[in-house]
Amino acid sequence: MNTQIGTNFLLMSFTLLSLLTATLLLSKGVTKDRVFYSRVAGLALGCFGTLLVGVSLLPDTGSTPIDLTDDPFSHSRYLLAGRLLCFFAIACQPLMFCAVRVSTRVYQFAVVGLTLALVCFLVVIKVITLGDHYLLQLMVTHSFTMAISLWLLIEIALLRKSTPTSTVNIMLTVVIVTLIVYAVWVAIILLDMFEIKPLALTQDQMNQWDLYFRFLRASLFIVSEIVIFVFWLQTRSSIALTEAKNKESILKLLAEKDKLISHLVNTRALVETGALSAGVAHELNQFLARIQINSEEADSLIEKDSTSEQARDSLVRIQDSVRAASEVITGIKKLFSKTDPEVSQIKIDRFLAETVDIYSERARQAEVSLDVSLAADCDWLVSETLLRQVIGNLVSNAIESLDSISKPEKKILIKSCVRDKCLCIDVVDNGPGVASKKRQNLFSLFATTKKNGAGLGLWLSKSIIEQHAGRIYYAEGLEGETIFSIEIPDTSIRQSHTR
Repeated sequence: MNTQIGTNFLLMSFTLLSLLTATLLLSKGVTKDRVFYSRVAGLALGCFGTLLVGVSLLPDTGSTPIDLTDDPFSHSRYLLAGRLLCFFAIACQPLMFCAVRVSTRVYQFAVVGLTLALVCFLVVIKVITLGDHYLLQLMVTHSFTMAISLWLLIEIALLRKSTPTSTVNIMLTVVIVTLIVYAVWVAIILLDMFEIKPLALTQDQMNQWDLYFRFLRASLFIVSEIVIFVFWLQTRSSIALTEAKNKESILKLLAEKDKLISHLVNTRALVETGALSAGVAHELNQFLARIQINSEEADSLIEKDSTSEQARDSLVRIQDSVRAASEVITGIKKLFSKTDPEVSQIKIDRFLAETVDIYSERARQAEVSLDVSLAADCDWLVSETLLRQVIGNLVSNAIESLDSISKPEKKILIKSCVRDKCLCIDVVDNGPGVASKKRQNLFSLFATTKKNGAGLGLWLSKSIIEQHAGRIYYAEGLEGETIFSIEIPDTSIRQSHTR
């Protein structure tokens, strides 16, 4: 029987030797710290300890198992040294995890304290064996190793808070199972100490059970060492560190890529929208100023002829249109200058009717019916020029979309209402709509559904509405209508939104 036990311990020694070799090979190029040395020391002590135990038991071919209930100091020197080294190997497990989280000074105190605890343990065992109290000896021995396992449980539980991986969870499970095995065996020893039947066992029976228990504990120790090796492989080996460096390099490259793309997009946006719009606005304002001067001069000449009233009305409309166009261009320039728009209380329904009226002739030429359904009979705080730009862009887009198709009845309907303290404006048309693949980026800069579009109109509209703390979005009606909806909250909601 002892031969079989010795063979099993030799197999354990070979397993620990394999783990030790793999740890050393996978630590090339890795900074050697106290965690590394605690790990290597535990594997080396465990490997050498199980080897000594196996070698000491292998020649014994007797059928009687080794008596573990007598004085351990009376055993062979190899067996005694092997058992002591195994104790140190078990203690190195929590010591390694302790080294992960504490400072060097605290770690040194832990090493000194653990060494003193092991010395005190040996002294106590020697004193107990002098009185031939084998049950008390077993109780102290297993209580000491149980305390080490409890320490390991605490260390892994602390590690799990910062690193909740599956490997850590497996380690925690193995330690819990080990503690349960300890608790059961210690309870059996206590019951036998108080001779509580039917668990009162003879010394030979206790020795037999204790031998099985120690072999089970040794097997759990090997399992825990394998799981700890996996944890080491994932976190502190050269493979793990190389993978972490590669991941860090990839993240840096991705961050630099995003930064570069953002810079290019912003630069392109400034060049193609900010600078372009400012230049176009400057040139248009020069021509508009000339038109304004010429129309006013013509108006003054016509005043001399009282029969030219119709021509005067036309010139007045030209002046109003020029003035409105100038206000729109000024509003766009303010939008790109990142200044807050000038807002005022306006009557929404009258504003919408006037804005739509500007496009009525264009709609008539495209054979499009342009109607309104206005139910927002109230004043609303908005930037009139910027909101006119948005409504005008949506109506103009709808007319162009309908003008590009052949259909018996082409309709555009502008609706308004106040709902949930929000001004709601819908521009609805029965045109072809927007392709599904283009809807996601419909309001993005440079995105367009037109063949020769610049992709600025809807993006500008979105920017203007967002300056009013509102939103603009696309929807499809029940009968396939194209709907662009605008929602602008009232002043109180806007103020709470900006806080």
